[in-house]
Amino acid sequence: MAACDDAHRHHSAYHTPSHPIKPGNYVYIEARSDSQLCVLDSQNKLSVLSLKAGMSHTVNGMAPFLMHASDWQGLQVFFQGRPVHIEHGRNAHLVLQSLPL
Repeated sequence: MAACDDAHRHHSAYHTPSHPIKPGNYVYIEARSDSQLCVLDSQNKLSVLSLKAGMSHTVNGMAPFLMHASDWQGLQVFFQGRPVHIEHGRNAHLVLQSLPL
């Protein structure tokens, strides 16, 4: 999926959790509405997801993770045990950077 091409990392929004409580080797995603997204880890492992409302999914891999969604409002993302606050409409790409526990 071209939307998760590594070249997008340079013009993405960045998020690093404050006070992480879980390891940074996965991203947990809950769909509030039907959503499509992709997640690319630092080892170029690509996950393309199509989630129905109410579904959840865990993407395992190595941080930093590059995520793309056309509509962030339909998603709740958790990284290192903390919710990720995404400014809706600001950027379709998001990079999640981990901190040591």
